[in-house]
Amino acid sequence: MTGALLKAGHDVLAARNLCDGCPDDEIVALACRHDCIILTEDTDFGELVVRRRMQAPGIILLRLSGLAVRQRTEVLLRALSIDDGTARRFRRHLVVVETTRVRFRPLPDS
Repeated sequence: MTGALLKAGHDVLAARNLCDGCPDDEIVALACRHDCIILTEDTDFGELVVRRRMQAPGIILLRLSGLAVRQRTEVLLRALSIDDGTARRFRRHLVVVETTRVRFRPLPDS
């Protein structure tokens, strides 16, 4: 999926390349340092920023289980094209990407 995102012109920084095995709160801190939106299938990130009010530039939560990697990538690229790829609309939001819809929820202020 990373290769497809890069090919589509998105900046990608893979957490596994920077701190493989880091706990989720360290990944959120890393995203803040690099001003990166977190792309994940792990609902724990939503818990960290919504309930615990941890700051994050944004989170995109993929809810696409059962789809092949190619299909998940296509759905994600469609979702990212919502705002012409600038990611402005995704900033400071928890964005849930499903096969038939994309939901935006503003992240709480700390």
